[in-house]
Amino acid sequence: MQFEFVAESVTAGGYIRYLSQELTIPSGLSYLPVNTICAVNVAGFFKEHPGIVMIKDMAQTGIYWPAFNINTLEKLFPGVANQVYNSIAGEILVSTINGQLVFSTLFGQQTAGAKLNIDLSGLKMGVYYLRISSAQFTKIEKVILD
Repeated sequence: MQFEFVAESVTAGGYIRYLSQELTIPSGLSYLPVNTICAVNVAGFFKEHPGIVMIKDMAQTGIYWPAFNINTLEKLFPGVANQVYNSIAGEILVSTINGQLVFSTLFGQQTAGAKLNIDLSGLKMGVYYLRISSAQFTKIEKVILD
């Protein structure tokens, strides 16, 4: 890769390879980079992600809005700017001390001071780990049901 410094700007040339193929999409409206070297089928890729409410091509009229069965976007191309709306803010997981997942749920954006109730009444007495995670934090707490 070559860099050229001119006055107050930087010009980069060459091929940029993305080291990580994993992308965390924060809750709410954000920019969606396409970290591939080829086009990605929108419906095929995002069908397993229920929190993705909508994806919009920022420069054109293409939109993926599965709740209304609209998909004029069809593919995401590298180098094209897209906006994405993610309604999922985080995830709650409850597992046994042996690591067996016994409960999971996703949650949306919460206002400050909001409470989120989860029903663990179906679990046996014992020690569990409660994991709450989002793009901003992860917290693990030990829970004893007796």
